[in-house]
Amino acid sequence: MLILYGIVVGFLAGFFGVGGGMVLVPILLYSGYVIKEAISISIVQMFFSSIFGSIISFKHFKLKLKYALTVGLGGFVGAINSALVVSYLDETVLQYLFVVVVLVSIFIVVFKKQKYETNKEKNLLWLFVVSMFIGLFFISLGIGGAILLTPFLMLYLNIDLKLSSSYGLFFVMFSSTAGLISQYLYLDFLSLDGVVIGLSSLVGVYVGVTIKKSLDIKKFGNYIIFLYIFVLIAMIFKLNMG
Repeated sequence: MLILYGIVVGFLAGFFGVGGGMVLVPILLYSGYVIKEAISISIVQMFFSSIFGSIISFKHFKLKLKYALTVGLGGFVGAINSALVVSYLDETVLQYLFVVVVLVSIFIVVFKKQKYETNKEKNLLWLFVVSMFIGLFFISLGIGGAILLTPFLMLYLNIDLKLSSSYGLFFVMFSSTAGLISQYLYLDFLSLDGVVIGLSSLVGVYVGVTIKKSLDIKKFGNYIIFLYIFVLIAMIFKLNMG
């Protein structure tokens, strides 16, 4: 079952350019893991799938290395302190904040006209700061944060949805690496199951990135919106149940 989980979540990570934790964590909770174990496993899985996905995406899409490294390093700096943030902030507060940001993200994806990257250079500091805050607050929920970064990149870099989601994998790669370190230093760490799922996810990542490359941008946008709505409903349901 862990191998199956890995393949499915890997496909989602490669296709949508996300960490996959938003799907994996609920599955693991349903399978009997406690929340800390599920988050730890999710972060390990994100580490494997995002590295492989970033390599494939860089090959398939015309990504600028300076933008990819900036969002990645911002995510790393934020996520390295994520476990410490959890000890001070109530998880419910983070979840409500997440719901608000997802609503804004849906609005951006629906109404932002699809454009391709221009030659105008962007301020890398803004990319770094936004990536840092996303990594700081949301890696602690076992969520890579790329689902929140993607709409921002669409607006700020003036790029289409495929490109922005591909940059998201670089963010997840760095933030999940920092999350691993943070989990190891501050929290319980369950590595073996995460490694099994992470290695299995590589198959799904390859398929997901390959399919995304061949899809029409409008169809891909519809799939992204469906993902956002699914995550939004799942989070609202979790809050009501809590």
